[in-house]
Amino acid sequence: MEGVIFITDEIITNILNIELKDLEDFSSYSKDGILYHDFTLKNRETSCPNCGLYSCNIKEYKARKIKHSAYNQRNCVLLYHARRFVCKDCGRTFYESNPFVSTEHSISKLTIINVLNELKEYNSTFSSVAEHNNISSTQAEAIFDDYVN
Repeated sequence: MEGVIFITDEIITNILNIELKDLEDFSSYSKDGILYHDFTLKNRETSCPNCGLYSCNIKEYKARKIKHSAYNQRNCVLLYHARRFVCKDCGRTFYESNPFVSTEHSISKLTIINVLNELKEYNSTFSSVAEHNNISSTQAEAIFDDYVN
């Protein structure tokens, strides 16, 4: 069937760059032409980045909306329910680590890599690369500025 995407275990692990055993829950749905992957990672023992102790409690879950260029012809958004921890010892709060997005970004690492690879082509433009990866041309320019000297 044209336009139908069947989500397999292999697709999930390739999209998120993790193993299935690391997922607590996962669902996919389409709304207004956008494919959403909604998920939470399994809880792992986490050390505080400030003091290094493992005495951390979950403070809250924050839903992060991450643009992802996993599918060339379709908008894809990761709805990641990130755990925010608080250290019992020093009081610092921080997010759990993950392999698909940096704390300060709303664009996946895969999308950033795709944008940078496409910008290597001699005839590529920020607009064409942005359209292909379902981001704005301003975001494509910002990625270029952040990663290319």
